[in-house]
Amino acid sequence: MQKYGHLTANQLVAKTHKEGTLWYNAAKEHELLEPFTQHECNNSDYQTALSLALALCTAETYRESLDIKQTANILKASDNV
Repeated sequence: MQKYGHLTANQLVAKTHKEGTLWYNAAKEHELLEPFTQHECNNSDYQTALSLALALCTAETYRESLDIKQTANILKASDNV
Protein backbone atom coordinates (compact mmCIF):
# COMPACT_ATOMS: atom_id res chain seq x y z
CA MET A 1 0.00 0.00 0.00
CA GLN A 2 2.84 2.38 0.75
CA LYS A 3 4.39 1.94 -2.67
CA TYR A 4 1.28 1.83 -4.86
CA GLY A 5 -1.63 2.93 -2.68
CA HIS A 6 -1.56 6.50 -3.98
CA LEU A 7 -1.87 5.46 -7.63
CA THR A 8 -5.14 5.55 -9.56
CA ALA A 9 -6.53 2.46 -11.29
CA ASN A 10 -5.33 3.79 -14.65
CA GLN A 11 -1.83 4.36 -13.29
CA LEU A 12 -1.72 0.83 -11.87
CA VAL A 13 -2.86 -0.59 -15.19
CA ALA A 14 -0.16 1.42 -16.99
CA LYS A 15 2.49 -0.06 -14.69
CA THR A 16 1.32 -3.67 -14.82
CA HIS A 17 0.61 -3.68 -18.56
CA LYS A 18 3.79 -2.06 -19.87
CA GLU A 19 5.99 -3.88 -22.37
CA GLY A 20 7.96 -6.74 -20.83
CA THR A 21 5.50 -7.48 -18.01
CA LEU A 22 3.76 -10.82 -17.58
CA TRP A 23 0.48 -9.25 -18.69
CA TYR A 24 2.00 -7.73 -21.82
CA ASN A 25 3.80 -10.94 -22.77
CA ALA A 26 0.65 -13.04 -22.33
CA ALA A 27 -1.47 -10.56 -24.29
CA LYS A 28 1.13 -10.52 -27.08
CA GLU A 29 1.44 -14.32 -27.12
CA HIS A 30 -2.32 -14.70 -27.52
CA GLU A 31 -2.64 -11.83 -30.03
CA LEU A 32 -4.73 -9.72 -27.67
CA LEU A 33 -2.70 -6.50 -27.60
CA GLU A 34 -4.66 -4.83 -30.40
CA PRO A 35 -8.11 -5.89 -29.14
CA PHE A 36 -7.21 -4.59 -25.69
CA THR A 37 -5.78 -1.28 -26.92
CA GLN A 38 -8.74 -0.80 -29.29
CA HIS A 39 -11.12 -1.52 -26.37
CA GLU A 40 -12.65 -4.42 -28.29
CA CYS A 41 -12.28 -6.52 -25.13
CA ASN A 42 -11.00 -5.99 -21.61
CA ASN A 43 -10.35 -9.50 -20.32
CA SER A 44 -9.54 -13.03 -21.39
CA ASP A 45 -9.47 -16.54 -19.94
CA TYR A 46 -5.75 -16.96 -20.59
CA GLN A 47 -3.51 -17.49 -17.57
CA THR A 48 0.16 -16.87 -16.98
CA ALA A 49 2.47 -18.36 -14.38
CA LEU A 50 3.27 -15.93 -11.60
CA SER A 51 6.47 -17.85 -11.02
CA LEU A 52 7.83 -16.37 -14.27
CA ALA A 53 8.21 -13.04 -12.45
CA LEU A 54 9.89 -14.47 -9.35
CA ALA A 55 13.53 -15.15 -8.61
CA LEU A 56 14.50 -18.77 -9.24
CA CYS A 57 14.54 -19.88 -5.57
CA THR A 58 11.32 -17.99 -4.80
CA ALA A 59 9.65 -19.46 -7.88
CA GLU A 60 10.57 -22.98 -6.77
CA THR A 61 9.11 -22.36 -3.30
CA TYR A 62 5.96 -20.94 -4.90
CA ARG A 63 5.55 -23.99 -7.17
CA GLU A 64 6.07 -26.34 -4.21
CA SER A 65 3.38 -24.49 -2.24
CA LEU A 66 0.99 -24.82 -5.16
CA ASP A 67 1.73 -28.55 -5.40
CA ILE A 68 1.06 -29.00 -1.68
CA LYS A 69 -2.21 -27.09 -1.91
CA GLN A 70 -3.31 -29.08 -4.96
CA THR A 71 -2.53 -32.37 -3.20
CA ALA A 72 -4.44 -31.24 -0.10
CA ASN A 73 -7.44 -30.31 -2.25
CA ILE A 74 -7.39 -33.71 -3.98
CA LEU A 75 -7.21 -35.53 -0.65
CA LYS A 76 -9.96 -33.37 0.80
CA ALA A 77 -12.19 -33.98 -2.25
CA SER A 78 -11.74 -37.74 -1.91
CA ASP A 79 -12.49 -37.59 1.85
CA ASN A 80 -9.03 -38.88 2.77
CA VAL A 81 -8.41 -35.97 5.13
